[in-house]
Amino acid sequence: MNINISSYLPDYELIDCGNHKKLERFGDIIAIRPEISANTSPKLKFTEWENVADISFDAEKNVWIKHKDKSLVEWGMTYRELNFKLRLTNFKHIGIFPEQAINWDYISKIKACFNNVPSFLNLFGYTGISSIVAASNNYKVTHIEALKQIINWGKQQAQDNNITCIRWIADDVFKFVERENRRKNKYNFIIIDPPAIGYGKGGKRWIFEKDIMPLLDMLSQILDNQAVVVLNLYSHSMNEKFSHKLILEYFKDFNIETNGIVLGKSSYGDTINHGQLIRLERNIEIVE
Repeated sequence: MNINISSYLPDYELIDCGNHKKLERFGDIIAIRPEISANTSPKLKFTEWENVADISFDAEKNVWIKHKDKSLVEWGMTYRELNFKLRLTNFKHIGIFPEQAINWDYISKIKACFNNVPSFLNLFGYTGISSIVAASNNYKVTHIEALKQIINWGKQQAQDNNITCIRWIADDVFKFVERENRRKNKYNFIIIDPPAIGYGKGGKRWIFEKDIMPLLDMLSQILDNQAVVVLNLYSHSMNEKFSHKLILEYFKDFNIETNGIVLGKSSYGDTINHGQLIRLERNIEIVE
């Protein structure tokens, strides 16, 4: 599916992309970042990118270059009535994955379809924007992220938006889900956004191709009878055949709301790949 993310998140714009880089606007700040899926040639000259960019990430040196405000470390952007702080980190990420805005709209829309206050579990939750969106829609939210400093970032984001009802847990995803299964706790809405390769609490390594299936097996056991599952899968091994295998193996009694590659469209019409988005629903009756 080709989407203009700006239609979901007006504070974001994919201006141009190509030569494995992307030129993006986050609020008032324009950034140049690496993008492996930007396989075309950009429409603007790279000197034009540099003229408008506030910051760029040097992937070889693993550092940010500040082109204008040399003191820039943090700045804001908004989604609907919510406000978020973005930061320059030691990697190319800045605290937000803008393609997730299509899920934030879905979280808001689907809330009315649950019979009771739905329990929401965010795994690999990063800085917590999905959790904050869910809490602002009166879900009962549990947020799991391995890194304590990222949890603290998310807590500050929630506090800035006067949200105090999220359960923040710094933990390994596998260990947390295993405990919830033993305790027979159930969730109505689970969103999972795993990296292709990553490191969890205590340096435990996550490898998508090896770990995704046992994780989904455990997740399927902690879902309530009325349930929604959202999977954001970025591994380059992902394809439609593999996604259907996952659905049939672990969620065969769910209806498929969405299953496809999300292609973010630039202002000039070229696209970058945001990975596979799968949204599944069980015993959900859409309320118009």
